[in-house]
Amino acid sequence: MFRLSLQEGWPRYRLEVPDGDTVREYLVARPYFRAKGMTGRGTRGYVALECGTGLFRWLKDAWRVDYESVELEGDTLQELNNEGILFVPTLVCHGDILKQKTKTPDYWLRKNSPPPDLTWRPLTASTSSFRTLPSAYDDCPLRMLAHYRVVVKEVCMPLSMFTNGQHLVTVIVDCLTGQ
Repeated sequence: MFRLSLQEGWPRYRLEVPDGDTVREYLVARPYFRAKGMTGRGTRGYVALECGTGLFRWLKDAWRVDYESVELEGDTLQELNNEGILFVPTLVCHGDILKQKTKTPDYWLRKNSPPPDLTWRPLTASTSSFRTLPSAYDDCPLRMLAHYRVVVKEVCMPLSMFTNGQHLVTVIVDCLTGQ
């Protein structure tokens, strides 16, 4: 599958993914999955070649929701891996990328800034802005997002590559078992 991503005219990249106090490097080319549209999180999925080991991995690059109350996908995978839950992807590494965060909620809040006598209160999971007020200003329609990557051991496969219906049903049963 990696070879199929090496299409002429498509750029190649070396992506870095945090791994605790170190960084792992991966080579990628054309993504196997790209979210469509301008309003999503820009999620892309790659078959990636890990530079340090020469092993193929699945690398997900996205803009995750950035709130204290939202657990990172990699942390959840690690917890499930530690519990020995079957049919869950095996975490290799994950983390935020270079503290890259969206700025558009900042602009919305500046435009819709409260009177100076009101005080800000911390974010809650039920609100959509990184700061909220106990008035009409708590309805910022923009989410705070952070650039995030997660790498798992198992390489994902598009539906078109399944050999038959039984193969697909077996994978679906495994997914439900892991849930």
